[in-house]
Amino acid sequence: MSSQDPSASAGSRALRASTGDEQHFEPVSLDGCTFDEIIDHILNALRRDIESRFGLDGDFLTFHWPASQVDELGDRLDATLYKPFGPKIRRFEYDFISGIVYLDIMATSRFHGSVIWDIRSYIDNRLLKLRVTANDPIIRESLRSLTRHGCADIKYDGKLFKQADVSFALPGALPSMVCEVSKARQYIDLSDGKIRAVLIPELQHSGMRKGWVSLLVADDSSGCWIQRSEVFYDDDLDQKPVASLRRPSSSDPAVGTIRNPLITITYERLRTIFRTARYHHSPAEFPMEDGEYVHWTDEHDRFMAEVCNEERIETEQQQRVAEGEQRFAVAEERFAVAQQRLSEAQQRLAEPQQRLAEVRRRLAEAEERLAAEVERENGTAACQIF
Repeated sequence: MSSQDPSASAGSRALRASTGDEQHFEPVSLDGCTFDEIIDHILNALRRDIESRFGLDGDFLTFHWPASQVDELGDRLDATLYKPFGPKIRRFEYDFISGIVYLDIMATSRFHGSVIWDIRSYIDNRLLKLRVTANDPIIRESLRSLTRHGCADIKYDGKLFKQADVSFALPGALPSMVCEVSKARQYIDLSDGKIRAVLIPELQHSGMRKGWVSLLVADDSSGCWIQRSEVFYDDDLDQKPVASLRRPSSSDPAVGTIRNPLITITYERLRTIFRTARYHHSPAEFPMEDGEYVHWTDEHDRFMAEVCNEERIETEQQQRVAEGEQRFAVAEERFAVAQQRLSEAQQRLAEPQQRLAEVRRRLAEAEERLAAEVERENGTAACQIF
């Protein structure tokens, strides 16, 4: 989440240094360098970063690399650079069209890191609250499965290989939302619209007096700007901007679907995040008013308690339903046994009736034979008289 203009081309990286001015970090090309030379350049740049109080003297490196070897390159960089002090690369990206690797080894300032953390915490808390308020059990289950992935690799179909500051995704799927400035439109365009939203905060690092925000959402398979580089915080403005960030509602009568925004971020909330971040960076220079500081963990704990209570109620309801289904199954089984016994009893009752019918049939036959015999004897006697 640097302060690059959202529409900047691949490889460019700009940092707003003061109101109306921009200081640019030009990418350093390492084309033709061996793997060991790339490692040496990264380590030397990081040594310079250690000497920088604000961590803004790092490099943005570019070099060509075969697409078939990109995964192997990432693994080698991680294995070589991880020890002894942890990861050295802030972001690894690959442009499949140009065949260029982009390595961001710029250190993250406390101001920058605090903004990332607070935005991530805010979205986390909104998702927790939605799990409490959603009426649809399918939506609740989806929200329960939705996880935060931070700077994890985002890969898609040999077209997209990036790492965002914050991302949220269901297991095994592309993230539905990312928070990132660098090449924001590509997240949507190169994922064929599967990534649905990109939240883009921009920060004035030098002076920390101004902030901008943009929201890019998927419209079919391409991106559409809802807000673009709009000021949400400015110390020089007496009247603060009043607005909110959310995807607009829409409906499709042809298929009977309606989409409503699930998460809304107000400019007031962004201003609180901004002021809290610079307070963390320098409490003496940027004090906060009483009650203004937001304890995200308190809000998270409150929502988590609500979620646990709702899930406890839901679990108890599911247990009662399961017990009712079990009792119903037992009753059905008993009913089946009773039906079988009734059938056997009816069968046993039918057997005497069949035997009685057989006896009656034989009796009728005997009577017919007797009548025939009597008639024959009477006929014989009449002949003898004559």
